[in-house]
Amino acid sequence: MSRIVIFSDIHFHEWTYGATYEGGVNSRLQSQINVLHKILDYARDVKAAMIVFCGDMFHTFNNLNVRVLAMVQQAFAYRDTGIPIHMIPGNHDYSTKNASYNAVSGAFPWATVHNTAAVQHLYAHAPGIDLFFIPYHSSEASFNHDLNSVYQYAKAHPINKRLLFMHQGVQGSDVGNGFVLPNEFLRPDMITSDFFMAFTGHYHDHKIVSPKLCQVGSPMQLTWGDEGKVRGWIDFDTETGEIKHIESDAPKFLTIRSKDGKNTPIPTNPGFYRVIGSDPDITGLSAHLSSGHFVEYVYKPKEDKTPRYILEANSFDVANVWKKYLELNPSLKESPIESIGSKLLANEYEAPKPNNT
Repeated sequence: MSRIVIFSDIHFHEWTYGATYEGGVNSRLQSQINVLHKILDYARDVKAAMIVFCGDMFHTFNNLNVRVLAMVQQAFAYRDTGIPIHMIPGNHDYSTKNASYNAVSGAFPWATVHNTAAVQHLYAHAPGIDLFFIPYHSSEASFNHDLNSVYQYAKAHPINKRLLFMHQGVQGSDVGNGFVLPNEFLRPDMITSDFFMAFTGHYHDHKIVSPKLCQVGSPMQLTWGDEGKVRGWIDFDTETGEIKHIESDAPKFLTIRSKDGKNTPIPTNPGFYRVIGSDPDITGLSAHLSSGHFVEYVYKPKEDKTPRYILEANSFDVANVWKKYLELNPSLKESPIESIGSKLLANEYEAPKPNNT
């Protein structure tokens, strides 16, 4: 059995939201480095035959922070597993949308970076396995060209199992929160039985799109749009075809609804917590904070639940108004006010005569 560890879309960056600085290091970038360490350690522990990264190593276009680059390089070097690493550039790794320069190629000389469609042979057991790599394409014509070249090679070598790795959005697949992009180049039906399995980066939700196509997904939550989404990496068994999704324990985004800002319990796991409450006194929240936490308090005043009654146009007269007023104020029943009101409506009320004595 050969196993391949696959991850994608980690988006290394000095994120500002919720970040602190310890020793000059951005806490959120350090969390990402910790996730990378765990992926590499996992691959070593399960004796993976290969590690594949499916694009978007970095987050910013054409503006790669030197500290970010250095920390990522050091993380790979520190966790040198001796396992072959293959990478493809994602759209965030290129200098511009249509450029040929990318940050991945020069940054990781110990890895094999595939800037064009390529094939790699893995002979961990018989029969052998052919691995195909297609980097991100912003042009449908160029993507189709690479995909066709891969198919031509696959048909010329029908004996081996064939795996395909890409960084491309999937047409008709949910980007997240029910949003679908209809014009993506890659369609599920394009991955035919010529392939044992295909994996693609780009969308951050892990998903088995079809029996032959899998979205790898991001290994950690990055923004509030990721709240509630499971993030992790893939352990793929090349013999059985089993896709095991390994959930990451990276910091998560969580909304907590509270009635009392002073006594709101915050989870002990490091994360980003948005507390929504109606108590303006939130001094007690600080007692729950620890390293790695970020708490944002959203104050929402309590809803005014005073009963209201809307009269229909054809029933808007003094008698109906008085009747509804008494219904909404039951404490006035059998009071002097009720008695006076009833007499006024019946034209039976006599104003008290002034006392001139």
